[in-house]
This record gives sequence, C-alpha cells and structure tokens, in this order.
Amino acid sequence: MMGISETTPEGKTLRFWTRWLLVVSVLMVVLGLFMVVLGFLPEKPEGDPIIQAFWGAKLPAGPTAAFFSWMFAVWGSTMVGWGVTLFYVARYAFAQKLRWARRGLLVSLALWYPIDTLASAFFGVWFNVGLNTTFLLLALAPVVGTWRHFSADVGGASKPEA
Repeated sequence: MMGISETTPEGKTLRFWTRWLLVVSVLMVVLGLFMVVLGFLPEKPEGDPIIQAFWGAKLPAGPTAAFFSWMFAVWGSTMVGWGVTLFYVARYAFAQKLRWARRGLLVSLALWYPIDTLASAFFGVWFNVGLNTTFLLLALAPVVGTWRHFSADVGGASKPEA
C-alpha cells in the first residue's frame, strides 16, 4: 500500500480490510467458476436450491435444462468478472484510500443488492437472497471499517484519471 505506513494503526486497519476485500473477491471468483462448471455438468446435483425453487426436485430435460445450464455458465462468468474487478479495485485504489474506489464499491452494491435480492425474493429463490445478503455484508464491512481513513484525498487523487 503506497504512501501508508503499515506500522501505524491506520495502516494496519487499512491493510486488514484491504486483505478482507481481496479474500471476498477471490471467493467470488471461485464461486463463479464453480457455477460455470455446474452449468456444463450433464447431471445437476440433487437438492440444488435454484432447481428446487422453480421445478421442485428435478430439472426437466430438453430446452429447460439447456437454458438452466447456459444461465448458470453466464451467471458464473459474470461473478468471475465482478470478482476480478473487485480484486483490482481493492488491491490498488482501495488500498491507496482513493475515495472513488469506496464510492464505486458503494454505488455498485447499492444498485446490485436491491435489484438482485428483490427479484430473487419475488421468484422464491431464498437461497440467493441469503447469498446476496452474505456478500453484501462481506463487502460493506471494509467500507465501514475504513470510513474515517477515506475522509481526505490522498495526493489530491479523489477521481480516476482520464
């Protein structure tokens, strides 16, 4: 973390929460890759909470199964992309206390969480409501934990360069 002594309390706090975000981002990538693999499996695991929410015990064969597989592969690859983006924002901009990184994280969470979670609740996919809430809390914890450290611009860089 450039410009911040890791021996000060502020530096230790920022390092802890930056590493926390890095772990969260890696978990997102791993979960996304798992979803992609799941999408390509010919037989879906028994007890899948999304299959249960829409079809009960077993996924119907044919076009429905193909759509489910495609949807999981695309959803998983989106998670991989978001996890990689979060990794780089956390590793570089968040670690440098650049306010645009904190704002970007907050705006993306504020848009993603209610839309995804309300849609999941509407369709009765309660597993996803729980998963969303878990990721929201894991991503918000570093923002709350470092809030006072972002109160001033670092090196005058509060906005990304063009």
